[in-house]
Amino acid sequence: MIPMLQQLRKGLELYGLVDHMAANPEACRSLFVPGTIIKPDADFIMMNCQPHFSEKGTSKERTERKVINFFQDFLQELEMSDIVIIVLMTMKHIELF
Repeated sequence: MIPMLQQLRKGLELYGLVDHMAANPEACRSLFVPGTIIKPDADFIMMNCQPHFSEKGTSKERTERKVINFFQDFLQELEMSDIVIIVLMTMKHIELF
């Protein structure tokens, strides 16, 4: 592999994306193959979030749900504005740039 591709692979491995791409090649194809670019919307991002909440009925769980609701509202506001965000999602965390 040429050094530039090795560097790209290392960067993708930091976020677990290499494993994700191997498991879901069709879902990731549009990232690397020219064609239609699909801009993820708030609903897409939230459908792909799989939060693990604390025990049901606890104050910690209520707080966690408030955070998720706030995050969803935030994404919907961004979607309505002309702000462009890049979202990297892995099984472990979400990062917004």
